[in-house]
This record gives sequence, structure tokens and C-alpha cells, in this order.
Amino acid sequence: MGTILGWTSPAGDRLIAGEYPFPVTESDLSFIGSSMALGAVFGSPVVGNLVDTVGRKNTMLLLAVPTLVGWGLIIWSQSVSRHGSIH
Repeated sequence: MGTILGWTSPAGDRLIAGEYPFPVTESDLSFIGSSMALGAVFGSPVVGNLVDTVGRKNTMLLLAVPTLVGWGLIIWSQSVSRHGSIH
């Protein structure tokens, strides 16, 4: 969890500086940083139930899949797209 929470700190300056092939605004960076916290708010009750039903080890193994998907989306992203956002 620490790598997910802390990733935007070192990466944010590089994203804003234009070191990537797509533009990233301060607003985009705020959205990126807050999306993990929103996922934690809505995912916590689900994870609590999973621990009770399938156990700790199996829950951790199951949670590895969405974590890897999320990092894959970060690594291979082509843009920051938020449909319906106002810039």
C-alpha cells in the first residue's frame, strides 16, 4: 500500500514537467492521487467480508490481481482521460 500511496510524490513532478508523451495537469495529478483513496473507502467493506469468508491468505492472493492490473494501467497508459471533466 505504501508504494501506491507514495507513488504520486516522486512521479508527480515528472508527470507535470512533461517527461511523458502526454500532458498531465495539476488537476489530473490530483485526480490520480485521490483515486487510490476512493478505492480504499469503497473496497474496505468488501475486503473485510472476503477475509471472513475466504481467509487472509486467499484474500491477499485475490487482491494481487487488481493491484497488478492497476500498476499495468499506470505503466502502459497513453493519456490521462477523465470523461466529463472540465478543464
